[in-house]
Amino acid sequence: MLVVGTAGMAQAQASFASLDIGRQSPPGQTVVTEGGFDVSSATGDIWDLFDNFRFVYQRVTGDFDIRTRIASLTGVAYWTKAGLMVREDLSQFGANGFMIATRSGGWGRHFFTARLAAFYGTYSYFAATFERVRYPDLWVRLVRVGDRVIPMHSTNSLAWTQVGDLEIAQLPAAAYVGLAVSNHPDSGSTKATAQFRDVTLDRGPPFAPAIVSQPVSVIANPGAEVTFSVIALGRGCWHTNGS
Repeated sequence: MLVVGTAGMAQAQASFASLDIGRQSPPGQTVVTEGGFDVSSATGDIWDLFDNFRFVYQRVTGDFDIRTRIASLTGVAYWTKAGLMVREDLSQFGANGFMIATRSGGWGRHFFTARLAAFYGTYSYFAATFERVRYPDLWVRLVRVGDRVIPMHSTNSLAWTQVGDLEIAQLPAAAYVGLAVSNHPDSGSTKATAQFRDVTLDRGPPFAPAIVSQPVSVIANPGAEVTFSVIALGRGCWHTNGS
């Protein structure tokens, strides 16, 4: 497990690399701060057939659970985005899944996008509730279990709202995982900057419960007995009330 913002902060931060994916002009920037990273992106987007954004990442083999608090997100574009991404490679065109928070002065909500294979289009697969983003108390989380990618958000890092789960079979066993910031073509020369704090990356099964199989709807006659099932994974002690 790597934690930024506690003992060993400098060593944990040094384990992340940073670069611009795509053709950034002017270049993006990553600043190591006390407790995390300030990540800026100059132009471009994460959408359609190719991407242009700033990525702060590690290469992780197998399952993982990454969480971070986004203390702020500044910029001028309506679709400025920041969040957590898993990616097959460092090209513009790679398959990826992206748990997103948007700028409070823009769309101001959460959603999850993905490109299922290289050179495919990127689409919004899951929109969260219409709850507005709440900086600085905004957490995002991304879990990988096999080929499944599970996005979540929270206001306190304890109670998580899972916005879906998606199979991305194109992801290799060793994928690139980390923090992503994208601006938008209508931003001009103004950079978008996200303040990422309290970055935690656990390798292996999810640290906290994540639902990997949702209940399936059943049509039944009134009074008939119906059984629903759900599969969740997580370490440590947790419980459900069965309702």
